[in-house]
Amino acid sequence: MSTTTTTVTPSTTTNSNSHKLILKKTLTEALNNITGNTGTILLIPQKHLVKILNGIIKYSELTQIINVEKIITEYIPEATNNNITLLYDIRSFKPISSDIIIDANIKNIIYCTWGEHLEEERFFVRKIFEMQDSGSSNEDARMEMNLIPWCMLPIEVDANVYITDACTDISNTTTTIASNYNDNSNNNKMVELYNLENGIFQLIKTLDIWKINKVIYSTNNNDENDNDRFMDRLIKNFKNTGMLKSSTVSSNDDLNIIVIDRNVDNLTPLLTQLTYQGIITEVNASATINTPDNNTFNELKYKNFGDIGPILNDKLVELSALKKDIKNKNTSSGSTSDLHNILFKKLPDLENLQKDLSKNVELSHLLLTEYEKQGIDEFVNIEQDLLMSLGAIGISGSAKNSSMDYKSFKLKIISLLLMGGGDGTNIAMLPRLLRLIYIHKLLYANSNNIEELMNLIVDHYGAETLKKISVPEYICSTAMDTTNTLSGNGNMLKLMKKLEYIPNVEDNNNATVNNNTLSYAYCGIVPIITRILQYSLKYSCTTPTLKHVRDLNNILKIKEWGNSSNSGSNGTNPTLLVVIIGGITFSELSTIKKAYNNGTFNNSKQNTKHNDNNMIIISNNIIDGNNLVLK
Repeated sequence: MSTTTTTVTPSTTTNSNSHKLILKKTLTEALNNITGNTGTILLIPQKHLVKILNGIIKYSELTQIINVEKIITEYIPEATNNNITLLYDIRSFKPISSDIIIDANIKNIIYCTWGEHLEEERFFVRKIFEMQDSGSSNEDARMEMNLIPWCMLPIEVDANVYITDACTDISNTTTTIASNYNDNSNNNKMVELYNLENGIFQLIKTLDIWKINKVIYSTNNNDENDNDRFMDRLIKNFKNTGMLKSSTVSSNDDLNIIVIDRNVDNLTPLLTQLTYQGIITEVNASATINTPDNNTFNELKYKNFGDIGPILNDKLVELSALKKDIKNKNTSSGSTSDLHNILFKKLPDLENLQKDLSKNVELSHLLLTEYEKQGIDEFVNIEQDLLMSLGAIGISGSAKNSSMDYKSFKLKIISLLLMGGGDGTNIAMLPRLLRLIYIHKLLYANSNNIEELMNLIVDHYGAETLKKISVPEYICSTAMDTTNTLSGNGNMLKLMKKLEYIPNVEDNNNATVNNNTLSYAYCGIVPIITRILQYSLKYSCTTPTLKHVRDLNNILKIKEWGNSSNSGSNGTNPTLLVVIIGGITFSELSTIKKAYNNGTFNNSKQNTKHNDNNMIIISNNIIDGNNLVLK
């Protein structure tokens, strides 16, 4: 069995288009290694790979690289007698039947890889693709197979934001390579951690930074778990490669790594996202709205949705004034070069800006219509009442109290069920109802109350209906599993108070960390993940630490490796790699980026603004409240 290698060129690009170009380049290299002179049929049985191809290459471009007769997503013997090339993602850890490889006479297999030929990966390639049966025919098939790696990178979903889920859709295009496919892939926890680990090392390799100054890890689980073992492997590899060393001086060539387990804050992802990008995610639970890819959207996507209308209006007024000014210059200018510049540069640029603004105006109107149609504001008000109730028990310094006791909350749930229709047919509202119940459980853990609320849901929709849309079994059986990852935790309220989850807006100047209106992305809270990063870098961006936060180690499990000194070289600004185990929301990304770029990761004495390029975020995936409750 022959194996052809192809390499990926390291890149420091910071936008998704550049990332897609890299994927397209490495795919082209892989396709060029296909053996055989006749036309081939490309077999792609995994749904996520079809979507990735949709996002990076057109069918016409494929046919220019190799003679692709057609693309299929399912092997049908009588319909596929030609030469077949299999495209497969081994990172999903889903084996493929060796019978298909033999029956289809597959000679070329392109498999997705992280580019690092680890022993585990080579073993798994053999487990997937090598025929295990004895016999000359199988042996011949194994010897003739041509394995071609397609080197991948972590998927860049935003400037310096990467995810490693091997089954993620990065497509944002209408160019369809194939459709009508089925997919049975279902990554488990170990696969997700394996991909995150390999993604981190591939990213560090791409950055070409080989000295790690400091590593911090925080989790809300005191028991040894898979994430702890993941961290142990990371640290062991960092030390074995000589990347992590104890040092008292850091430099701009260093890398600081802050790893945060998602379980430190399971509450925030359940809340309604209020950023421009976040609102798209929220309304897409019931409607399909495509995310635009233009400069105006990318500039505004992390702002509070309520600010978008006025900002777009100001931009349109400014654009109108610019066009009027250019028109006046055009009529009075006697210079040929000035006229050429106006006609062929300034006017086309303004026309493109006009199109961008028009698309965003249309999108914002559509989002507002859907927001009101789906009654999302009612859910946000209930979330605020639940959170503000915490002021009465000392979580917030706010004097505002709420009457959101259990009886009031139950009546709100019943009212929402009736608002959605008494016959239980409005399934679109179900995820939001489940999110509210989980929020209540996290804040006011009471198993009897939760079971009663779940019974209301099951009685309204019916157990069979819930099972059809992949609602977890424990909900369908009306029993709330307290071991679920979204379960309440006794430390939750302590952590919220310690890290100022609900900022005291009346006394912002005296707050422990600079809030800088970071509560805009949700209904008045600052995500715990953002707070942990703020506190880690409070006194030094050179060498982060959480040791100065009194009693925090009694609430979270915190480990630190590397430089133990807070004194670094003056003026140094090492690259910061933020790793979130378990996924991150768009609105959390918004607060992290704003805090970092505005310098609010430091206290007032060291309030230094940073360039976004100095911070890189990597996680398993982009998550939201709906995909947390509908598993």
